[in-house]
Amino acid sequence: MIGIPYTITYTSSTYQTQTHWGFRLSGVNDGWIDDFKIYPLEPYPVTAKHLSQSASPGNYYRTGHSSSASPTIWTGGLLPSTGSGDNYQKMTLVFCVNPQEHADADIFGSDSSAFYVGLGDANGSFWYGGRPWTNQTKYLTIASTGSPNNSLLSIGDWHSVMIVYDSSLAVSPNTESVTVWIDGVEVHNGDFTHTTGADEMFSPMDWGGYCYVGNGDSNPSPRQRGLDCYLSYVWCKEVALDPAVYWSKFFDANNKPKWIGSTGQNITGSTPDTYCPHGNFTNNLGSGPDWTQIGTVADAPSSPSD
Repeated sequence: MIGIPYTITYTSSTYQTQTHWGFRLSGVNDGWIDDFKIYPLEPYPVTAKHLSQSASPGNYYRTGHSSSASPTIWTGGLLPSTGSGDNYQKMTLVFCVNPQEHADADIFGSDSSAFYVGLGDANGSFWYGGRPWTNQTKYLTIASTGSPNNSLLSIGDWHSVMIVYDSSLAVSPNTESVTVWIDGVEVHNGDFTHTTGADEMFSPMDWGGYCYVGNGDSNPSPRQRGLDCYLSYVWCKEVALDPAVYWSKFFDANNKPKWIGSTGQNITGSTPDTYCPHGNFTNNLGSGPDWTQIGTVADAPSSPSD
């Protein structure tokens, strides 16, 4: 039937003196559909991966090169670049996460802490930040509302997250803002809560060496570790999308994933840099490269579509 135009009609036929109702194919060759199933596009049935650092070296994804590698051109990261000096002025990062713990640990990270998203403490505070190529520090902390069970990202539950970074740092006056939505609710809209030095554009996630999904910066001693979590439905593009408009394009009324095209292209009309609907970064459906699996990243026992 592939490539052959058919018209499907609900009609009746007479067979052995009895009338039968069903779906009929009318085209090059007529026929009847004997049985069929209709699969809804909402929620989109994604799967997930279990990121864990319970044992060395851990189970996570990595891309890029060591900062001492030659040539010093990094081609990985959520927003791939051609070198350590490149900067991005806009970013939209969407993902679904199910924390299995609350700790000071990263979901996304990179060497030199050029970019990180994760939790900041045992109460489940949410962190997003990084370090531009000028080496100043800027980050956002969204404190939990009390005990871990009241955290924005409660343990053992699936959560949908959208982070939007927008700036006009290439022009005067310089402005930048971060908007964070979690489970369909805006939890931050404004500047970073902590910063040192003058404003400067973020570098891409791959600046300064390796970048990770499920691991953190290797420079601290001990290194910033990855969060034990299930991860799915990751979408990232160098564009600043208004969550008030675009949240409903990613998620349904229950904050579960929607079908957004085979390469995630339905959101903006073009393929994003990163699109890993099933959490598998060795098979990036976006325009960026595939990542390398370190250890064994197992399938998660649940998904945000459940």
